Amino acid sequence: MVAITGVPAHGDQPTFTLTDISGDKDAGTYTITAANGQNVGNYTVNLVAGSLTITPKALGQATANTAAAPINAKSPADNLQVANSVVVQGATKVYDGDNSTDPTTYTVLKPSDDADLVLPTFTAADFTTVTDSQNVGNHVVTLSSQGLAKLQQANKNYMLDAKSIQNGLLVITPAPVTITAPNLIKTYDGNPYMGNADVAQVTGRPTGSKADALHYSLTDISQDINVKNGGYPITVTLGDNPNYTVKTTAGSLRITPATPQSRFFIDSVYRQYSGQPANDPSVYPVIIKGTQLNQPTFTAGDFVRQGSSENVGSYPVTLSAAGWQKLQDANPNYVITPSPENEVAGNFVIEPVALAQTKLGTVAIGSQTKVYDSDTTTDPADYTVTVPVKLTAPKWTVADFTRADQSEDAGTYDVTLSQAGFTELQQLNPNYTIALSDITAGHLTITPAPVMITAPNGLTKTDDGQPYTGTAKATVTGVPAKGTPVSYQLNYGTNGDVGVHPITVTLAPKSNPNYTITTVPGSYTVEPQPVATTDSPTQAVKSTTTGEQATKAQSSATKATPRSGQQKGSATKETETKAVSESQATNHKTKQTGNRSSQTAKRAGSRSTNATTQDISSRTEKTVARPTSNQTSNTLAQVTSNRAEKTVAQAANNYSGDSLKQTASGQSANAMTQVTSSNAAKTGSTSVSGATDAKTLTGATQQNATAKGQLPQTNEQQSSWLAVVGTALMSLLGLVGIKKRKSDR
Repeated sequence: MVAITGVPAHGDQPTFTLTDISGDKDAGTYTITAANGQNVGNYTVNLVAGSLTITPKALGQATANTAAAPINAKSPADNLQVANSVVVQGATKVYDGDNSTDPTTYTVLKPSDDADLVLPTFTAADFTTVTDSQNVGNHVVTLSSQGLAKLQQANKNYMLDAKSIQNGLLVITPAPVTITAPNLIKTYDGNPYMGNADVAQVTGRPTGSKADALHYSLTDISQDINVKNGGYPITVTLGDNPNYTVKTTAGSLRITPATPQSRFFIDSVYRQYSGQPANDPSVYPVIIKGTQLNQPTFTAGDFVRQGSSENVGSYPVTLSAAGWQKLQDANPNYVITPSPENEVAGNFVIEPVALAQTKLGTVAIGSQTKVYDSDTTTDPADYTVTVPVKLTAPKWTVADFTRADQSEDAGTYDVTLSQAGFTELQQLNPNYTIALSDITAGHLTITPAPVMITAPNGLTKTDDGQPYTGTAKATVTGVPAKGTPVSYQLNYGTNGDVGVHPITVTLAPKSNPNYTITTVPGSYTVEPQPVATTDSPTQAVKSTTTGEQATKAQSSATKATPRSGQQKGSATKETETKAVSESQATNHKTKQTGNRSSQTAKRAGSRSTNATTQDISSRTEKTVARPTSNQTSNTLAQVTSNRAEKTVAQAANNYSGDSLKQTASGQSANAMTQVTSSNAAKTGSTSVSGATDAKTLTGATQQNATAKGQLPQTNEQQSSWLAVVGTALMSLLGLVGIKKRKSDR
C-alpha cells in the first residue's frame, strides 16, 4: 500500500506503481520503489522507497537428551525424528578404552514439519568427539561449530542455533571378561604357601594399553598353614570394574599333615571390675612356642582360675581339660599331650573399673536456692547426694562440699565435692576408679531480689522552656541490708512546656543483675510564669467625656466669633493667638504621651491609648476652630497640605519606631482625617485635610468609622498602635497651627 501525503482536498488523486515483490519468498530484505502513474502533472512528487523484510523461520528449541536422562530410555542411542528441531542420532560400541574406534559420523534427521530444510553432507569434522571419557555409559555427541555453520549456511530461510539441535548419545557397553582362580597343593610345614602359582587366569580383556586394568583379588592364603579336610577355597573377589562384565571361577589350596614340637604359654588377662561371678567368661591368650600350631577359639570353659573372688586382685590361670582337647582338635596334624611341663600358667588380674565405663551413672549433687542478700551466712549448709546403686555413700558433712565461685551475686554456681568428700567416697568403693568428671555438680542458685522503684510525684517548677532538672530521688524498696545499691536514673523527658509531664525510671542494661526491678512512674508540673501588671504613665492623662468635649468645642467657637464692631482681622488674630497657645501645650503633652505610649503599649493596651487620645482630641477641638475668614481657612489648609506628609514621617520617626513608621507611611492621611473630622463634626467646624485631599466628613463617614471598631470620642481604631498614630497626628495639627500664626505675624 502506498502512503500519499500533501494532496489538496480538492486536488486530483495521483496514482503510482510499485516494485513487484510476488516472487520474493526467501529470507532477506527487498527494496520496494514507486513510479509515477496518473494525475501527477500538477504535483512535484518526492518518491520514497520502501522495503519488504522476510525473516527466517525460527526452529523450536530441542528437547534435552542427556546422558543421565536420555529421550529413549530403553535404547539411548536411538533418539527419533521430532517435529520442529534437528536430531543427531546416537550410536553404540563395546568398551575398549580407545576413542579411535568411536564412530566418525552420525545420522542427522531434519524436522518432520520442515521438509524443505536442507541437510548438507556432513564429515567427521562436523561432529563433536567424546571428550569426557571412554568409560561405559552414555556420551553426548552433536554437531560441532563447523557442522552447525554448515547447516545454517544451507538453510538461509531458517533461524537455528545450537539450541535447535537435539544431541545424540554414543552408548559404550561393558566388555565381557572371565577370571579363574588357581588350584594349589603343599605339605604342611607351618608356613603359608610360598609358590608362584597363586595367580588367576583372565580372558576377554580388550587388547591394547588403553583399556582399564581389572580390579580383583584372590583369597588370602598367607594364613592357611594347617591341615584341613577338603582344603582351603581360593575365590575371586571383584573390585570396581564398571567397564567390564566379569565372570569368576574359584580354586583351592590343599595341605598335607606334619609332626610338631611345641610349648604353651598362657598370657595374663587384665579385666576391669564388673561385679560378675567368678566363672564369668574370660578368654586368655595362649602363646605356642616351637612348632607353630593353630590356636582354637578358646572360651572361659577352656581355662581354670584359682580363687573365686570378684573383687580387685590377681589370680593364677591354666588350661582346663576342655582347653587341651580344643587345642588338639584345632591341630589335627599333631599329637598334642597335656603336661605341666609344656604349660606356663597365666594370671587373671581384676583392676578397678572407671565409674564412667560402668554406665551405672554419676554421683549427683543436688541443688539449693536462695534469694539474693549478699550474705554468706545464709548459704545452704548441706546438699543431697545421689550415688549409683552399686556404690556406697559416706555420711556427708558440710566439709564434704565446696563451691568454687564464692560470689554472692545473683546467678547459678556449681557445687561439688571437696577433696575430703571425694577421698572418702573413693575409699569406700575400691572396685571403682572415681574421677572428678564422674561428679555431677549441683547448683546454688541465687535469685534476684524483688525491688520496686517509685518515681517522685508532685514536683513543680516555673516555666523556663526546659524540663525539670532538679535532684529529686525515687523511693526504692526491697533492697537487702547487705545488698548492692540499685542503679537507676530518673528521666524527665525533653518537653518543657507548661503542664504535667511524666517522670520515668530508666535502668541501664545489666546494671542491676542482683535485682528484679519493678518501676512505677511519677510526674511533675511546669507552672506558668507570673505576670507583673504595671500602670501606664499615660493613665495620668484625664479622659474627657463627650459632654465636656462638646462644651469645650462650643466655648472655643464662641471665643472665635468677632464682637459687634470688632474687625475681622483682630478677631482672627485673637483666635489664632489662643490656638497657638493651646496647640503648644497640646504638642508638649502629646510628645510626652507619645513616648510613654510607645514604651508601655504592650502592657497597658488600649486603656492608656484611649485616655491619651481623648485628652488630645479635646484639646484639638479648641485649636481647630472655625476660621473667621476664608483667607485663614485657605491658609491653614495650604500649610497643612504642604507640610503634613513630611511632618508625619518625622513624627513617626520620633514617637513610634518601626511600627509607627509603617503606619505613618501607609495610613497617615486617613488617620489624620479621621481624627480631625471627628472633632470638627462635634463642633460644627470645617476639617483640615491631610496630605492628600481636603474633604468635609459627614455623619455617614463618622458612622462608617464607628462600624469599623473605632472609639466614639476620637474615631480611632481600638488598638494600641493606632492610638500612638493618632497621638502623633494630633501633635502635628498643633505644629501646623503654630507655624501658621508665625507666618501671619
